[in-house]
Amino acid sequence: MTEANPNYYSQPTAPEPAQGQDNARPVPQPPAPTQYGTVEAILAAPDISEEDMFIPEWNCTIRIRSLTKAQQHAIRSEASRGQKNQEPNPERVEMLMFLSGVTQPQFSREHYSQLLNKNTGVIDRVIQKIAKLSGADPKAVEEAKAQFQEG
Repeated sequence: MTEANPNYYSQPTAPEPAQGQDNARPVPQPPAPTQYGTVEAILAAPDISEEDMFIPEWNCTIRIRSLTKAQQHAIRSEASRGQKNQEPNPERVEMLMFLSGVTQPQFSREHYSQLLNKNTGVIDRVIQKIAKLSGADPKAVEEAKAQFQEG
């Protein structure tokens, strides 16, 4: 039988300090000073994303953009109007997101009503892409949709 290597099961350790050296760990240093933005620079920053999206089912490209916080508030407000529990109507949210997020071509509410007779996967992909461009977590969007469908 061979003898087991006594170091086989031991964890690597830091080298022992040389004789006469302090064995205290180095103290972490604070990070370098941070450069903070100004209100003016933040407000002037171009943070609205636009993107072309090819729709193979329609054999064309559309242009979509991220939503602003003001648009998000307006969508929630309008989608909640007339609801007994003040919860946004999910169908209205989807319509308003689509109409606000698709910039080329520009669709009207009547156009959107006609799109309801088209492939649902296409409309859902466009809405999800608008949500993603706007910084919404796709999982959160799906969970919210599932919650609305359950309730």
